[in-house]
Amino acid sequence: MPNHREILKVGLAVTDMDRLLVVRKKGTSSYILPGGKPENGEDDLQALAREIEEELGCQLNPATIVFLGCFSDAAADMVNTTVTVRLYAAQLVGDPSPQSEIENLKWFCPNAESGSSLAPSLQNHIVPFLFSQGRLRESPSADRSAKELSRSRSSKIVRDRFERPGSTLR
Repeated sequence: MPNHREILKVGLAVTDMDRLLVVRKKGTSSYILPGGKPENGEDDLQALAREIEEELGCQLNPATIVFLGCFSDAAADMVNTTVTVRLYAAQLVGDPSPQSEIENLKWFCPNAESGSSLAPSLQNHIVPFLFSQGRLRESPSADRSAKELSRSRSSKIVRDRFERPGSTLR
């Protein structure tokens, strides 16, 4: 049996309510978190800042960086390899776009799409953890959205009636 490899990466969880920013490297099929391996002498935050600049063309808002934990699983698109992700959350400064080795980025919505294209560490550990910590939220069901839309239309009708010139309620 070939030797088993272990790799360490820093990863960034950028969330927006019910969505998580994920990236896919050129020549791979799995989506992973933005981030990467620390280079010689780098601490986690230096590596994370460098990787985010290289991969997304953005900076990190230093006041928002939070360490969330470590998660290990089979490495995406690699044989006999385990990855440990040291997970951070932070806000980005700038609009992310695929740079360097990143072929694609997307906002993954776990409530609306299958997680089958996600790396095992995301699918098995990180996404459930982000839900448990309230960093990802359940999106409203289609039923609830329809009711809210109907309610907002009713409110608009009521507002229109009372906001007419000469109305006593404003």
